Amino acid sequence: MNNKSKKIALYGTFAALIVVSLYLETLITAFFLVPPAIISLALAMAFALSKDLKNSLAAGVILGGTSCLLAWTFFPQFIVPFGNPLVSVLPRIYAAAVCYFVFLGAKFLLKNINNDKLKFILPCSIGAAFGVLTNTVYVLLAITYFVPEFTFSFGFLIGFNFLFEFFGAIILAPAVVAVFKKVNNKSDERRVTSDEFR
Repeated sequence: MNNKSKKIALYGTFAALIVVSLYLETLITAFFLVPPAIISLALAMAFALSKDLKNSLAAGVILGGTSCLLAWTFFPQFIVPFGNPLVSVLPRIYAAAVCYFVFLGAKFLLKNINNDKLKFILPCSIGAAFGVLTNTVYVLLAITYFVPEFTFSFGFLIGFNFLFEFFGAIILAPAVVAVFKKVNNKSDERRVTSDEFR
């Protein structure tokens, strides 16, 4: 599989996982005015950590775009404010970018740790934590600025959801990145093996 095909497969896999998880989370917790995005946000942060800045920005667009689409299709109560791309998409792009850059910074600062597992897990968890924090702050700021009449009710619920999303991302993001890297390495090994017999 060439690099372009691998990139398309990667984008497609993560996009499908994020879309399905966000829809399921919303359906399962439909009694919430603002359902917590525990798994979908963790997956988006993992996608942001998996390759490069382009992947990170794509992760934000996928999560935000799905959230916006969800607002208009399944749950009319989300139309305002999450039907507004400035509330649903833009903060997620910022969050994914922050996740990526904080991960790089943490990776650099923790490069001398002797424990290989901690050297991998801690930067991923720190990046994901800052990504979720950025997501929450920017979503609240966007709601306050663009749809101020919803600031109090949505602000309280988003603040409540933050705890679940924060700890979910810290725990799940490193695990998802580890699985991705393992699958990616096996794919590279198969490619090298097949190239040897050409």
